[in-house]
Amino acid sequence: MTGEEGRNPGGPSAATSDGHPLRPVLTEARRMTRQPTARDTYRRLGTLGLGPAEAGNLTAYLRGLRPASQGWSTEEIDRVLFLRYLVERGRIAS
Repeated sequence: MTGEEGRNPGGPSAATSDGHPLRPVLTEARRMTRQPTARDTYRRLGTLGLGPAEAGNLTAYLRGLRPASQGWSTEEIDRVLFLRYLVERGRIAS
């Protein structure tokens, strides 16, 4: 091999049987992957040993909300995020 042959700085690349690269397809698949819900995150943090207030506050923080002294419930997080969504799209006034 000479020069650039056999070298791929981005790692191995997949291709279809007719030689077309799969990179656009893989990028699209990554973008369409669903993010975990607030409840998923909260439960996962609980299994890692965080208490309810800690898990709620960290879940809220990961979604752009400030911590609360009593912690957040997943229902509260979802409600605030839904209202934020409506305000951002002009469906309700802030």
